[in-house]
Amino acid sequence: MFPPEVPVSQTNASTSFCCEIGNNSGAWGEGTLAAEMITDACDIGGGPNDIDTVTAFFDGNTDEVVVEMVLCADGDDKTSYRVYFDHQGGIDDGPDTLEPNPDCMSTWDDRMTHKGRKDHGLGTIELVGNTLTFWVGADELDPFLVSGDIVLVWTDTKLKKVTDKTPNTEPGDGCARPEVASEVLSVIVH
Repeated sequence: MFPPEVPVSQTNASTSFCCEIGNNSGAWGEGTLAAEMITDACDIGGGPNDIDTVTAFFDGNTDEVVVEMVLCADGDDKTSYRVYFDHQGGIDDGPDTLEPNPDCMSTWDDRMTHKGRKDHGLGTIELVGNTLTFWVGADELDPFLVSGDIVLVWTDTKLKKVTDKTPNTEPGDGCARPEVASEVLSVIVH
C-alpha cells in the first residue's frame, strides 16, 4: 500500500516509526498524512498468523482510519485477523486504554475482524496475499470525533491457541490487554 520511496524517520527508540505518505486534503483539513508503524519481526514462527508490521494512519481524503497488517506468510481462512479501536476517551464508556485499569478489562470501543470469507464490524477489509488492509470511516467509529482527537489502535491474530499481538503487550504487568502508550498505535484525526 505504501510506496518504497516514502521517507521514513524513526520517532521512538523502540519499533514505532512515523512516515509521510502523501497529501491530505479531505473534509477534516489539509496537511501531510502521517503514519505510525510498528515492526513485530515474525516472532512466532513466520506463518499466516504471524504479524510482521502494522501501519496505521488517518486519511483525510476519505476521512478514514486505515490500518495495514503485513503478515509473515500469505493470509489464510483459518486465522482470525483483528483490529481494535479505542476512540471515546471523553465519554464514560468504561475503562480507557491509557488510564488505570486494575481489573484488566477490555478497553476497545470497536473491532474489525476478518476470518475466511467473513468480515465483522465496521468498515471494509481486504486481504491480498500477505497484506490485510482495514478501512473505517471516522464517523462510523464515533460521529463526535473532531480534528485533533486520537484513536488508539492495536491488532492481533489468532490461529487455534496461538495469538500474536502487535504492538506486543507488556508481559510483566499481568494484563494481556494494552495499558500504556507503547502497546498501541496512535492515529490523530485531522
